[in-house]
Amino acid sequence: MTSLPRNFSGLVVASLFLASTVLAASAKAAGSVAADAHTQAKLEASLAARQDALVKKAAKVSAKARARAESQIEASASRVDQCVVKDGEAVVAGRLAGEVGIDADALMAQQNELGCDWGDLMIAHSLQSNAKTDLEATQLVQIHEAGCSWADVAAGLGIELNSAVRGLASEAKVASGLVHGDGRMSVMTGAGTRAGVGLGTGVKVGGTSAGVGAGAGVGVKIGK
Repeated sequence: MTSLPRNFSGLVVASLFLASTVLAASAKAAGSVAADAHTQAKLEASLAARQDALVKKAAKVSAKARARAESQIEASASRVDQCVVKDGEAVVAGRLAGEVGIDADALMAQQNELGCDWGDLMIAHSLQSNAKTDLEATQLVQIHEAGCSWADVAAGLGIELNSAVRGLASEAKVASGLVHGDGRMSVMTGAGTRAGVGLGTGVKVGGTSAGVGAGAGVGVKIGK
């Protein structure tokens, strides 16, 4: 009969300890994954609710006005995307970074993580910087990619559509290198904006003196 090693009991105890440690680690990892999944589900549900609220508010603006604005907003986004093809991402990121107020590398990382077009990222930052909202620009991109038009996002945030169209056209020119940025996003007006409904008499708009609300958003900038 073969005798057992003197340290046999010790080996058994060590093996059982190792097995229990592995099982505990696996259970902890599984619990962490489940918790992360639950958190992600809550975030997605919350964002979906915010999207529904934007769409409902936007519906108060005529469908015709929203469709017209969407066409013009898409044209601004397309201009930015075409410039990316021509000049490269780094150049466009550098132009927009000064307007957004973050480092160009950080902006490129943001775009890469979202996987969105540069035109959409420009729009999201422009709208977010003007609106009185706790939604981040990245969340606005996600809402748009979930099926909400940019016109609906703008109207839902309380931004006057003509003002949004003009402001985005202005920022598209900065991204394209047609005009120099000044470190601030173009002003947009409306009940839900930081600027409010009107800019007041005597405000310089596009190089001319404008009255209340006249051409609001053209060439005017808002501080961050």
